[in-house]
Amino acid sequence: MTITELAEICGVSIKTVSRVINDEPNVRAETRDLVRTTMRKHKYRPSVFARNLGRKTVTTLLISIRRTRTFANTIWLERLLKEVIDAAQEVGFRVLVETYFDEFDEKKSAMIEGSLVDAVIVFYERHNDARIELAKEFGIPVVVFGHSAGDVPYVSNKNEEAMTNAYAYLFSRGLRRSRLILGDKFGTNLDRYEGARRAHQEKGIDTALLEVDWGVNSPETVKNIVSAAIQSGDLPDVFFISGDEKALGAYNAIHECGLRIPDDISVVGFDDIPVSRYLTPPLTTIRQDFRGLAYALVDCASRLIEGEQGGRGVEVPTELIIRGSTR
Repeated sequence: MTITELAEICGVSIKTVSRVINDEPNVRAETRDLVRTTMRKHKYRPSVFARNLGRKTVTTLLISIRRTRTFANTIWLERLLKEVIDAAQEVGFRVLVETYFDEFDEKKSAMIEGSLVDAVIVFYERHNDARIELAKEFGIPVVVFGHSAGDVPYVSNKNEEAMTNAYAYLFSRGLRRSRLILGDKFGTNLDRYEGARRAHQEKGIDTALLEVDWGVNSPETVKNIVSAAIQSGDLPDVFFISGDEKALGAYNAIHECGLRIPDDISVVGFDDIPVSRYLTPPLTTIRQDFRGLAYALVDCASRLIEGEQGGRGVEVPTELIIRGSTR
């Protein structure tokens, strides 16, 4: 549907429709309601040019974040968001950020007013994610951060490669038995598990030496896991924790029990947030290229807005940062 067709259905001028789309004054309330209702009914999403008829073009990027109640704020995510916002503003995009817990309420999303949003970046995608379905309904391009389970373009770390390389290093140090602590079973964590498993196979290490904990989303839960392992006397050679902030829980448990890192147990993280280098001892971790990820996300969104199909996904290299928490 074009803006002309929408105006004809509503029985108003194109200029009036443009004013409603841009939330300008001098439009009667009943006319505004009629136009918006008709837009929803026909799933009308104005083009950038139609939406900005008669004024400077503004392209809006929506960042949609699903959080958990147990661990709502993460330093790595806040750092990546800052880089994404900076990259988007460099190319003249306006940025909206939506955060939700539990189930996604589409009635509260900016996407329900399709004219407000030109592209969406989805964080923490779920299977059959309602956010992606809503965006498709309104014809809004979507980019997923992390390896998407569906057919949506994505930008991700090279998670599998990162874990394979990290485990190869641990094996070279004589560390064989590990406990890998991961979050929920979405694309990113599944890739990280697969990378760890592949490293064992490539080096001929028995995968039975790889113990995995899923669904761990807070430092407190990590602390409980590590404390229980210490109390049972069943310690691995290394705790490999997907997320530097969560690794703080391991440090706390180990220190409280009177053990030493790395003499008694090694610890590895993932992210390389600034605090990681100031722990005692400094944390061995996998560094994300936050700026590289941000530019890739914004570039992918820009291409989709312009109608380009592009590739299935972009994977950004990581770097293993070796510090004092591994022997």
